[in-house]
Amino acid sequence: MSEKEEARTIEIKKATWDRLDKIRKSDESFDKVLNKLLDRYDEDLEEEVDRDWVR
Repeated sequence: MSEKEEARTIEIKKATWDRLDKIRKSDESFDKVLNKLLDRYDEDLEEEVDRDWVR
């Protein structure tokens, strides 16, 4: 993995954890929170995550 790819991966992970923390503090159900997180992760990766596998 190149330095650029590694930096992008770290950036995506940090953003994902930040979003998860913010969403976790809300009063929404787990499924709703997970779907929001996966939607953003899909956008960051520019591809779809296999949601059945994640669950």
